[in-house]
Amino acid sequence: MRLILLHTAAQVGQWAEPAVISSTVSTCSVPARHRHLFILGLPTGSTTLDAYNSLIKMYKAD
Repeated sequence: MRLILLHTAAQVGQWAEPAVISSTVSTCSVPARHRHLFILGLPTGSTTLDAYNSLIKMYKAD
């Protein structure tokens, strides 16, 4: 586990979107018996809203 310290919610959004996308995409190519090694924890609160909005925009763009 890594701890990434950022100063603003906007920075969280900018950092999280590519990190989450690359992690989930790379997990799709892993054999099913090893997929349990990837766990995506989704925190709550207003700090993560920018990250979630960024992920939604990316999803809708595809």
